[in-house]
Amino acid sequence: MKILIADDEEGSRQMLAGFLSKRGHEVLQAMNGEEALDMALTEQPEILLLDWVMPHKSGLEVLESLKKQGTNPPKVFMTTGKDQPQEITAMKAAGADEILIKPYDLVGLLGHIEKIKNNA
Repeated sequence: MKILIADDEEGSRQMLAGFLSKRGHEVLQAMNGEEALDMALTEQPEILLLDWVMPHKSGLEVLESLKKQGTNPPKVFMTTGKDQPQEITAMKAAGADEILIKPYDLVGLLGHIEKIKNNA
């Protein structure tokens, strides 16, 4: 599957990219919200791992922009370093398909990806 990882934390982004690449996924990387939006529109990934807090555009702004485009948006996994109920509620309200709390449960992440792959 084509997966876009959007996270301003380079270490986190690189770790996920390596993990997913080794499992056969095509991985794209963006380091801020503007780059993530541009890449999501041009590269059309099937899954977008979108960090909640990023420079230039937040994850919420990227998600809202994708929905306004009227195209078939990818499955969106919002990521955050905080397990706060109000953030989780806002992510779900914005249309996130899954919420991932850092540090990631990589086995759980693979399970979510496989579920999407099998339903495609």
